[in-house]
Amino acid sequence: MGSVYEIKPTSYGGRGAFATSSIPAGTVVHTSPSPFAHVVYRVFRKEVCAWCWRYAWDDGGKRNWSVKVNCGGKGKERDRARGGLWFCGEECKEEWMKDDEDGLAMEVYEAIDREGAKAMKFKPPADSKPSNSKQDVLSIEEFVPDNLQAEDLTQELLDDIWAKVETTARLYFGEPPSSGKSRGKRKMPIVPLGDEHDIDLARFVASGLISVHRDNHRAPCTSPPSSVATTPPRSPTPSSIESASEPDESSSLPLVSTAEASGSPSASWPGFLSLQPNELSALRSSPNQLSQWIQVYLFLASIFVGHPLHPLILDPSYTCAIFNRDAGNSFGIWQLPYMDESEMFGWGVWVDASYFNHSCSPNLVKKRSGRVFSFLTTRPIEAGEELCISYGNVNDDVITRRKRLWDGWWFWCGCTRCAEDCARSAQGSA
Repeated sequence: MGSVYEIKPTSYGGRGAFATSSIPAGTVVHTSPSPFAHVVYRVFRKEVCAWCWRYAWDDGGKRNWSVKVNCGGKGKERDRARGGLWFCGEECKEEWMKDDEDGLAMEVYEAIDREGAKAMKFKPPADSKPSNSKQDVLSIEEFVPDNLQAEDLTQELLDDIWAKVETTARLYFGEPPSSGKSRGKRKMPIVPLGDEHDIDLARFVASGLISVHRDNHRAPCTSPPSSVATTPPRSPTPSSIESASEPDESSSLPLVSTAEASGSPSASWPGFLSLQPNELSALRSSPNQLSQWIQVYLFLASIFVGHPLHPLILDPSYTCAIFNRDAGNSFGIWQLPYMDESEMFGWGVWVDASYFNHSCSPNLVKKRSGRVFSFLTTRPIEAGEELCISYGNVNDDVITRRKRLWDGWWFWCGCTRCAEDCARSAQGSA
């Protein structure tokens, strides 16, 4: 079967996936093989396979997985898992190593964990600037206004803040002089991290930057468009309404046939940039995130000076693009089979999967097997009908559903079911 849907503008804004022909119930309309960027929470790393995300507790009650790549060295250091990566078996470890053929991801994750452990021990100085002490510590307080409120945030303010942050990053963490001379006696300051979630965010951003780096260095036959090598845009681009971060119930659907969808963008940097950026919406819902994003950016810039990723890291537009599209476009990585008590192990962005918009009466259900998301029809679909998933529990009342969607994805749902529920509610109160 060929492509069964196409991406095109919706009547309510953004873009969505629309059936190009009738589709039987139980059809796999799309398979998204791997996330462009993802992270497994630090607290779950020993319990969740780094490749297939299988949970050790579901394997006979095991507490941790035992397969890893040893760090080498002596004593406890020798037995530590390199890159903080644990696997459910040798097969998954081999798959990871094959995917990370150049060793870049494992090297980067190892550096983030090592330097992150140090960074969590430091506190920013009271004057918010590096001192002349033996161990300088860089604070971000000089960049973000005190008591920043949602109503204070504008694109102009954000652009101004990031410009100042970039100037500081290039001053302290720019490439060494071409002559090879040192920077004198001045040491690069430490960028402190608040907690382990900052390390999770750093690994998430780094995973996206690794994808960009590899996209830029593909063989000519598979190289992405030339726009990959350019600075990513900070302005909005036409794209879809945000995709879901919560799982669907998806345990018993028959698989009738498999459809290859060619209408969605590939998991490339241009494809990632085509997703809806949600910087202002995300930061206005939680202004404290701005300080966290800046801290993660400066931390990565500080620990990868001279590294192949450093040019991408030093340009904040890449980090901003990843954070801005993570917000509202991510899928949760959940314990399977999904139940109300399932754990969420982390999250990721599956680019081409983010074009399935929300409906409180979805006609698609998503299923995860390892790293792969598949999307199946729950009923027969007519040509021209939009293909939709649900963003969380659709069994709640209309007020609860719409509030959750506004709080989490910044839109008031106007699907047919919500319109009918609102109309009935209005009639009942008349």
